[in-house]
Amino acid sequence: AYRSWWNTFGRGDASPLGNSETFDDTRHHQFTEEWQLTGTLQRLDYTLGAFYYGAFDQNTGFDSLLPVPPGLPPLPAGAVVTPLGFLGDAGIYDHELNDRQVTTDYAFFAHGVYSITDALKLTAGVRYTSDSKHAIVSVTNRYTSAGNFSEPVDVSATRWNPMVELSYQATPDLMGYALYS
Repeated sequence: AYRSWWNTFGRGDASPLGNSETFDDTRHHQFTEEWQLTGTLQRLDYTLGAFYYGAFDQNTGFDSLLPVPPGLPPLPAGAVVTPLGFLGDAGIYDHELNDRQVTTDYAFFAHGVYSITDALKLTAGVRYTSDSKHAIVSVTNRYTSAGNFSEPVDVSATRWNPMVELSYQATPDLMGYALYS
């Protein structure tokens, strides 16, 4: 299955003298697929399967704050200045965002229920999962290089999840079991 969405949004601080503006352009694309093979071999009911998820996300935009908070460098010559004349060349705190992320997840699984008798069943299963994300988080100040960064972030994990269960159906309304997971 393929899914994609895109949205843009922005906002001001909604005050009579607005001093904070933002704008974001967010995009998401993903593809997922799952395959299953199920069947019965005499007293064994089984399911084998695989799952895949791949996605790409991107968020670009900007943040602006008028005037420049104390301690930030003044605007260079020729840069945009605040429309609030009484602030002089106090300037604009202004930076661009560009974040991208790629996600890849997959899993394989097996599950079986073996009927030792009509009332006594042994269930066993295992799942292997691999998850990985690669992201780049970038911030660029549009009028100074102070605070600029572009950092890659890589995260991944794998895991095995086993389970074993022995169950006994004593009556149609009463079942007991022991489970390890």
